[in-house]
Amino acid sequence: RLVVVMRFVPHAFFAVLAAGALFVCVEVCIGVFGMVGRPFVGVSMVEEGLVNPVGLASWGGTVAGFDRWDRIVAVDGELVFSKDDILDRALARPVGADVVYQVEGRSGDARFVELPMRTFAASDVLRSHASLALLGLVFVVIATLLYFLRPGTAEAWAFFLLFASIGTAMSSVVDLTLLWTMPRLYPALAPFLGTFGVILVGVIVRGYTKHDGARLLEGGPEAGEPGFTER
Repeated sequence: RLVVVMRFVPHAFFAVLAAGALFVCVEVCIGVFGMVGRPFVGVSMVEEGLVNPVGLASWGGTVAGFDRWDRIVAVDGELVFSKDDILDRALARPVGADVVYQVEGRSGDARFVELPMRTFAASDVLRSHASLALLGLVFVVIATLLYFLRPGTAEAWAFFLLFASIGTAMSSVVDLTLLWTMPRLYPALAPFLGTFGVILVGVIVRGYTKHDGARLLEGGPEAGEPGFTER
């Protein structure tokens, strides 16, 4: 019974990880499509109110006069201190109304940027980084299906860890906007992506390594093998 339980534990652990990754990606995708038709500020920011360069050109922020990493200090003359403040002040204006943002650039220059309130359209999903949510979900689904080809093996875990991490990280990037608030997954996963990639490369290389070479490294050279003596 203990042997059966020990064989089941890795699969149960995989099921938990796969379900969590799929849940995150599906929830982000639902949030993206739920934004269609709703008022939208048209610029993405991080928590401190700094303008994120991601999506600036897609949503008209660059044309309006925003630069990457501008800090928004006031909305229509009202001081703001966080991303939530900016969101509350801007969304209080009706769709089509011009919202005036007072910003400070990276060099310390102060200026005003005028950007109208708009609705989030279906085309915004495709032409902006919001499409990463869909692509991230595809990555996680592929990672889950690859595991079932050889469940429990090193190859299955290597493919799953890399592809699922990439997928959830891509969905987390979408969360770096004014759309909604979710736990920040990208900073937690990003340091491991390189490690998972190295593991995957190692597993693939091992799979294509000749068995004779593996036996040779284990100390069993064959007779006549060049470069090695019996000793």
